[in-house]
Amino acid sequence: MSPSPQPGGSRSPGVSAPGARSAPSPSGTGQRLSVVSTAYSYGCGGGWITASGAPVAVGVIAMNTLDIGTTVRILSGSFAGAVETVLDHYGSGTQLDFWVSSCWEARQYGRQWIEIEVG
Repeated sequence: MSPSPQPGGSRSPGVSAPGARSAPSPSGTGQRLSVVSTAYSYGCGGGWITASGAPVAVGVIAMNTLDIGTTVRILSGSFAGAVETVLDHYGSGTQLDFWVSSCWEARQYGRQWIEIEVG
């Protein structure tokens, strides 16, 4: 049985995804990066289960260059102020991918350069 998505979920500043496992980042606490970001959702490029084994949810991000469990603070862009947790590695490349609850929302997000703080 597949877990159900969290429809209409929202990102709250300073709040990680429910069930997200936080761990110190080996990349260095407080490291600031400028990255390209996109959004993904079930049915338009994403599945229900992350690489960590946790279900997808608002507050979950995929980023291949960071370890699973790394906490990331979003400093700019549509989700500025949110604290997200890397629970997935997605495709290839170095971009950050936000999980969102619908394909429409993913398409609306598009592709944005954002600032993040790792750790």
